[in-house]
Amino acid sequence: MNHRGLRDQVVVLGKGAHTPDCYPHLIRPQLEEPLDRLKMTIWTFIVSSR
Repeated sequence: MNHRGLRDQVVVLGKGAHTPDCYPHLIRPQLEEPLDRLKMTIWTFIVSSR
C-alpha cells in the first residue's frame, strides 16, 4: 500500500479488544502490532470487538 503510494486512497480499519484482552491497557498493543507490520502510523478507523 505505501510502496504503491495508495495510502491516501484507501480506508484502513483497525480492530481491537479481542476477548479476553478487552482492557484499555491491552488494546494499544493489539492495534500497534498490525501498524508496524503494515508499516503505517495511523488507522483510518478503529472498532472494538466488544
